[in-house]
Amino acid sequence: IFFVIVLTTVTWILRDTPIWDKHGSAHSLLICGGTFFLLVDFFVWVEKPTVAHCILRPSLVGLGSTMVFGVHVTKFHYILGVISNPRVTESALVNVDSKYIIFEVFKHCTVHLAMIVLHLIWQPEPVVVRVDGRIWEKYMECKYSPWGILANYTMFFHICLILVSSIDCAIRLKLWKKYEFRHYLYLKEELFMELNVVLNAAVVGL
Repeated sequence: IFFVIVLTTVTWILRDTPIWDKHGSAHSLLICGGTFFLLVDFFVWVEKPTVAHCILRPSLVGLGSTMVFGVHVTKFHYILGVISNPRVTESALVNVDSKYIIFEVFKHCTVHLAMIVLHLIWQPEPVVVRVDGRIWEKYMECKYSPWGILANYTMFFHICLILVSSIDCAIRLKLWKKYEFRHYLYLKEELFMELNVVLNAAVVGL
């Protein structure tokens, strides 16, 4: 978590430098923010569950994953929109608009914010579960209402939808790049984005 905070601070300080700004500094900031949420969620899972823990467990995963996955699909969409414009010079690199990325990722996050509201209205309940045949063993888990279960599945489905969309956009950009024989971002960043999408898919698949 400390390392993520340091990276976020460095990115914020350097956000207006030419090379960082052309890459879209919001891209790096959103990934750091999403990673922070996912790391904090680990501690929520290992703690003894309360109502707050039961709400935060799926919420932090949903928001963190949406920020990490959504920033890629948003940036891919932006690049594809620019390079498909006939007015754009073929040799020109794409300058990414950070405001566009922030706005589009926020729209994705509204789905999870709405599901968090459902959890706040129909709050989950921490319950004690005893192991069959071993009455002396017990553990606590979160019991969700039908609306809470619906919220959890909606968040999971939305994360998978974003991930599939990012894979689709990465493939489309790869095919376009093969057709034009050029790179679209500074330092060939789209190669790292494509690798990141593959790694994200592998992690979710596991």
